[in-house]
Amino acid sequence: MQPTLAGSDVITYHSPSGRIDFDEPASKFGGYWLHAVTTSQAGPIRISFFDVANSLIDEVAFRYDFANLRGESEWFGWQSTVPIYAVSFTGFWASVDGLQVTLVPEPSSVVLAGICGLVAATRLRCRRISASAEL
Repeated sequence: MQPTLAGSDVITYHSPSGRIDFDEPASKFGGYWLHAVTTSQAGPIRISFFDVANSLIDEVAFRYDFANLRGESEWFGWQSTVPIYAVSFTGFWASVDGLQVTLVPEPSSVVLAGICGLVAATRLRCRRISASAEL
């Protein structure tokens, strides 16, 4: 099972950037987003995803649906086959709450799971062979 981390209440004021760096790579990232809406400004929120070398993986932009949500946050989540090491975002009074991050399993965990599977399969096969030999 992959660990999931959660956090809350990251806010940018006016249009500065927010950045979250992960100690361990992530495969999924999401949260409940909203931004201020005025007569002259209505978003968007721009999110950029970076790899271990701080190279851009992807960039997305979206607008908060103020007309229908009226202050309730809206869930936006993403996943990547390239491990995510950092996420940055900008937006007019952008806010995110309830962050959820799924970490990429360590290679040693994957190897250990594979070895356990092989051992279990070998034991099962040995039991079947000895059971058929007894017949």
